[in-house]
Amino acid sequence: MADKQSGKRKDKGNPTTRRGAKQRNKNNEQDGNGLGMGNTVGYMVTWTTYGTWLQGDYRGYVKDGEVIKKNEQRLVKEAVRLNITEKQVVRQAIEDEAEKQNVKLDAIAVCSNHVHIVVRYSGCKIEDVVRHFKQAGIAALKKYGMTGKVWTKKYDNRFCFDEKSLQARVAYVNRHNDE
Repeated sequence: MADKQSGKRKDKGNPTTRRGAKQRNKNNEQDGNGLGMGNTVGYMVTWTTYGTWLQGDYRGYVKDGEVIKKNEQRLVKEAVRLNITEKQVVRQAIEDEAEKQNVKLDAIAVCSNHVHIVVRYSGCKIEDVVRHFKQAGIAALKKYGMTGKVWTKKYDNRFCFDEKSLQARVAYVNRHNDE
């Protein structure tokens, strides 16, 4: 989150963000990202489908304190919105991949324009876990005829430093399954 006046990020002290986790854990054991993982019990990760969360869209994308103009003209194909069958296919692919990778998946919600997962810390780099899950979803969707980009490149990651925060994230994700 950017400060309106300075344009600088304000999340340094937020322990659930990557930047905040660096600050909080700088004296702990380091993982491959240079982050201290001594207190991490899990993560909530969210990623979006291609073209559904653009800079400058009506939800007010802000970069460096400035609202960015719409980028719809930069899309190389239509935005991806998953239908009910595609959501089920992606969910099953992620669940299968989690088992294959020996990653404990505490919660998953596959929505039409984004995916939420909550996973336990396993010693694996979270970017590798996300990459495997995204690739599994793409491979499964290709079997149903979907081609081209499905996911955005990046993802949002929230660290959970105790069981209470992890269970709060699980509850949040599970509420998405009721929609």
